Amino acid sequence: MSGKNMSFINGVESDNISIMDRGLHYGDGVFETIVFDGKYLLLDYHLQRLVSGCSCLQIPIVNKIQLRNELEDYSKCNNLTKAIVKLIVTRGDGQRGYLPQEKSEPTRIITHSGISDKVFVDRVQGVFIGFSENNISENIFKKGIKSLNRLEQIVLSMEAVTKGFDELLVANAGGDIIEGIKTNLFIIKNDMVYTPQTGRYGIDGVFRRLVCEICVNNSIPIKIATISKKFVLTADEIFLTNSIVGILPVCRIQDIELKCRNITDKISRMVEDKIIKN
Repeated sequence: MSGKNMSFINGVESDNISIMDRGLHYGDGVFETIVFDGKYLLLDYHLQRLVSGCSCLQIPIVNKIQLRNELEDYSKCNNLTKAIVKLIVTRGDGQRGYLPQEKSEPTRIITHSGISDKVFVDRVQGVFIGFSENNISENIFKKGIKSLNRLEQIVLSMEAVTKGFDELLVANAGGDIIEGIKTNLFIIKNDMVYTPQTGRYGIDGVFRRLVCEICVNNSIPIKIATISKKFVLTADEIFLTNSIVGILPVCRIQDIELKCRNITDKISRMVEDKIIKN
């Protein structure tokens, strides 16, 4: 990367955003966190979800070709080799009040940061997880969009640090485990892979989607199911996913140590092969 990290606002180098932007005032927008490793990984999946989120929030649809071009220009201007790139689309400027104006011009923001060494260590050693005392709220949009509203995740992250866990699993009000704070959950029991229904609560993660597709295409039994805390605690293997960490094995949940990673490692190799070929 170059010495100076340039940000893009609406396709041009800038780090200035209007104080009237609704993304700042109300979290009125969506975002994607994309790994760049010589190329943007799983970019089609990310752009599809971002455009779907804009449509759900009735933010004027952003042209995917335009976004691709801006991302490519951004990586070249910053001489990126490996980085975490954040793409944000807000509704743009607005007047006071929750109700958006009938016509608005979306704001497109691109920034990046480095990839922490901890990511690579955790992939090898595994992570220590527990259960949150707090429940996740219902997503009123019912599409698992990745909006800029992340207050729940901020509070849950502070809870995880206080308790000494790398990640916490979060349930809905009915006690069904939905996801981690920043990850999707996969459980392996009796050679069957399970992942919770995200539905009205969780985020339909890009890496979750990839893992599900790989399991189906390679005849690895997988089921999207309602998952209880008790079921999690009887798992043979557990792994977590998101776009930054990829597949992250769990070495311990609460006071239970997990040593088996046979299917986790098998799926991980298939994922790496798929990403390389793409």
